[in-house]
Amino acid sequence: MPPHRLIRARSLQVAAGVAVVVIAIGCSGIGSPAQTGAAATTPLPPSPESPPPMRAFPVDNAPINIAARDGEIWAVGDGVLLRIDGATNATTEFPLDIGAGSGSIGASTDALWIADWLGDVVLRVDPANGAIVATIPVAAPVGVIATAEGIFVGSEGAAGVVRIDPDRNVVAMEYPQRGGFAYADGSLWFAQRDAGTVVRVQAATGQVQSRFEVPAEGRPGPDAGLGGCFVGGRSPDAWWTWCFTEHGDSVAIRIDPRTLAARGSVAVGGPIAGAVVVVDELSWFILDRGIAAVDDRNEVVRAIDLGAGFAANNAVIAADALWVPDEEGRRVVRIELSALR
Repeated sequence: MPPHRLIRARSLQVAAGVAVVVIAIGCSGIGSPAQTGAAATTPLPPSPESPPPMRAFPVDNAPINIAARDGEIWAVGDGVLLRIDGATNATTEFPLDIGAGSGSIGASTDALWIADWLGDVVLRVDPANGAIVATIPVAAPVGVIATAEGIFVGSEGAAGVVRIDPDRNVVAMEYPQRGGFAYADGSLWFAQRDAGTVVRVQAATGQVQSRFEVPAEGRPGPDAGLGGCFVGGRSPDAWWTWCFTEHGDSVAIRIDPRTLAARGSVAVGGPIAGAVVVVDELSWFILDRGIAAVDDRNEVVRAIDLGAGFAANNAVIAADALWVPDEEGRRVVRIELSALR
């Protein structure tokens, strides 16, 4: 496995995109028991559709993550920061001192936050000119979520997540929880592969609020290979947890975040590569070489093959389009939302 693929397999991904809305979620109490018993759906999956028209934007080396801000899409490559204007498709490149396969990225209202995994730092970048305005030490940072409560970054070196205070550009708090993570109105959610659980933590205090035991069909088997588990979507109606596997299909578990009950599961027809975005009422899962749409009955209603050699990771929605980084193709692709409706 090439080094950047190994980084991707073990890195903490985040659910991103304008359409991935996170709203207030109820609390079921600290340590409340999880309700399980979800059953996988069995309808025959639809035949894969041919790739829709896509516009490609080359990125040196392998773009692992992308972020959106004010109609602009940002990606990190080997020594370069790429800005795409969603309205005109014009691109601008800024030199960036960062190694190959090392840049997870998030965007706040006034800054870009880039996790330099190789350099053990998080870079605060001015989106106006690509200049680095602050460097915050974080051990092996992976995954970035920018919120009004701070900038949350996964840290493999700290075995958890840290919160950066953007007013002081320092690490203000550590959360000793592992796994792919998401943020929803004051809470951090962690999908823990080894334990087979999803843990909800109060972001302000780090206090564990509740745990969800993932049903057996949603857990990777012993032969699944490398990969991480994740959580995200649109709360409360399209909130999911899933695991990426090198071998076999991923099974996504729909969670009711108010009750921590499993509301069904679905095999999406491939390994989910680390993101789900919601367009209208469909949850679009980003697979390793395609995308698949799941409706509110937990059935796959559309499957789109993005082509041999495509290696998707996360995705964002901006400028009426779905933007997906293609790690193997060294590019970011744009798919118009009209093709998904």
